[in-house]
Amino acid sequence: MAVYAHLALQNHDILPSEFLRIPIRERASIVASDMVAGETMKRQIPQG
Repeated sequence: MAVYAHLALQNHDILPSEFLRIPIRERASIVASDMVAGETMKRQIPQG
């Protein structure tokens, strides 16, 4: 959970303590959004 709290701070300016107070479904949505964004960014990197 610490990794996701860090990503919430880094990507969304949500403090870790605030992130942990968000209802679980909303936290899951934030995590899923970051995972999709990460996969999209990986696909955009040219394979050399």
